[in-house]
Amino acid sequence: MNATVQITAAPSAARYGPVNRTIANLACVVGGEAMLRLATLVAAIVIARVGGASIFGIYATALAYVTVAAMIADNGLGITTVRKIGSSPDQLNHIFTQYVISKTILFVPMVAVMAAIGWFAHLSAFEWAIAALITLRTILQGYCQMQVTVLKAIDRMQSIGVIQAAHSLVLLLVLWGCYVAWRNIYLIVAVLVLAQCVELTLEAAWLRHAGIKLVRVKLRDCWRLLHGSTAVGVAVSLSSTVPRLDVILLSLIAGAAVAGVFAAAQTFIIIVYLLGSLLASVLFPEMARLVNTPQEFRRYFRHWSIVCLAVMVPGSLLAIAVGPSLMRTLFGHSFGASGSLLAIMLVAAPLIVLNALNLHRAFALNQVRSYLGVYVGATVAAVLLDVSLGSRFGASGIAIAVVLRECLVLIGFWAVRDAPRPFVPAPDISY
Repeated sequence: MNATVQITAAPSAARYGPVNRTIANLACVVGGEAMLRLATLVAAIVIARVGGASIFGIYATALAYVTVAAMIADNGLGITTVRKIGSSPDQLNHIFTQYVISKTILFVPMVAVMAAIGWFAHLSAFEWAIAALITLRTILQGYCQMQVTVLKAIDRMQSIGVIQAAHSLVLLLVLWGCYVAWRNIYLIVAVLVLAQCVELTLEAAWLRHAGIKLVRVKLRDCWRLLHGSTAVGVAVSLSSTVPRLDVILLSLIAGAAVAGVFAAAQTFIIIVYLLGSLLASVLFPEMARLVNTPQEFRRYFRHWSIVCLAVMVPGSLLAIAVGPSLMRTLFGHSFGASGSLLAIMLVAAPLIVLNALNLHRAFALNQVRSYLGVYVGATVAAVLLDVSLGSRFGASGIAIAVVLRECLVLIGFWAVRDAPRPFVPAPDISY
């Protein structure tokens, strides 16, 4: 069966030069994600104000478990898929289909593990319902991220912002109706599922319009894709999972209510992780281009590191000043302690962005041992710091552990830097 597809050059590529094109892609990717995260933040605020700290803690804990499971289930498929598309663009439909099947295969054990965790935890009927809705939404989100990966691979990043803006608008409008008229937790979480379906449908329609469709493939090719992506998946999963461990461990140490107060503050820190990763992923293609000219590479990396510090340091200081009052305004007076937790964690904000740049630097230079070693160590450090400081100081201890962990990650990247190796093309990576 011949199922190839030809993708013409993206309009942005023809209309803009390399620098302006990077800025345009960055604006679309970051803008779309920012709108989506803002809408998700509003959803979290609505859940917190309607349900209180205890119910928000159940929501945040379930979300943390499912998010970690979904990250592991991704298994680096996105990175491997984009590499294959870059090397064999005429096989786009086959590669896309392999990606869809492989992702579906991985979702099956993920759901089974989540069900087993719920059974062992003796969840109540209410907790089962919330966890089931969050799991469904996360699976749909995984398929959306899969389609976004393909849009990035064929350089259609500007469509991403439009689609995610539509998702955000639907979510915000329906959330407003829920908050004003219905104020039902089940309905609010179900709205998240509905809005995710909107994004999934729009992305699928756009890909279909571009000529990208599912075709018949051999199952062994899907297994080959799964096997080949595992090493990359370990590194990506660790880098994405580490921040989620904070809520999970705190919920085990201090309970759902305390975890809910911490999760409210961490919502803003997760946004910092996301923005740092998106920025680094957009800068990554230029890093890859300069990898064979070490002096230019170092100059480029140093330039953007300085730019990030110039923006993040004063921005973090401003956020520390207004954060506590903002938390009380947004989440309510029962989340007053979240403000001080946010102020502590914001100290790590510049480090989070620098660590995202260093991770992509290691990908560009093909320093596999560097990024694997750093994030294996970061995972161990996160568990040890969270358990020791969380047991003694509660949520404040976890917040301090976040700052110490990011310091250790940055020191780790500086310590294991080595000479450039032959470049292996790789795509962007985002949380």
